[in-house]
Amino acid sequence: GQSSTGQLIDFIITTHTAYPELKERAKQEGRCMHIVLLDVLEQLRHENNVDTYTELTKDLHFYPDFHGNRSPIADSRMRGSIVGLELDASIADLARKYYLTLEAIALQTRHIIDALNAAGHDITSLYLSGGQVKNMVMMQLFADTCGIPVILPKSYSEAVVLGAAMLGRIAAEGAKDGEDMWKIMVEMTPAGTLVAPGASSTVNKLLDAKYNIFLEMIDIQKRWRRKIEQASH
Repeated sequence: GQSSTGQLIDFIITTHTAYPELKERAKQEGRCMHIVLLDVLEQLRHENNVDTYTELTKDLHFYPDFHGNRSPIADSRMRGSIVGLELDASIADLARKYYLTLEAIALQTRHIIDALNAAGHDITSLYLSGGQVKNMVMMQLFADTCGIPVILPKSYSEAVVLGAAMLGRIAAEGAKDGEDMWKIMVEMTPAGTLVAPGASSTVNKLLDAKYNIFLEMIDIQKRWRRKIEQASH
């Protein structure tokens, strides 16, 4: 799994110089800050004459483990890094870094899936719940980056509670075989939403290239760490 991805997004937003401007604009417009940032990205997309937000961040690369990696590396010493910074403190720069953060989380999810598949699993879809499910741009980015469908529950906030209710019913009815348990799950699960991969060939090539760079950033960090350790002894 990935730890504190919501905290990471909040950190990137709230520590940027343009955060007060974003906060005030969101207050004046009566909208969520994430929606305002997506509006800024849409404006940038038109101004730069590109088709997607991924093209706006193609020269920015982000490794997001600010407080260590849980999986698939399981290395508490990993730290975050961003390559491609400019002397830009505008809300446009904040919007790019916001999308870059979503992209980095999606790339890390792909890394986890690839590690699981290499170990013999066959991951064919992602099932997500929680507050980030409301961010459909992020959900589409997950589907495009990982190349598999993303399944969203009918209620993003009740999915875990519903699972607990299913277990309660299974216990109450004494269901013991898989078929009976599956029947209960089907009966209690309302239809959700499927987000299919839909990236263009251009974006797929960019995401593949950025994924390879993401993996290189891990190797480079480990190599640099060894050099410093050797120099320290």
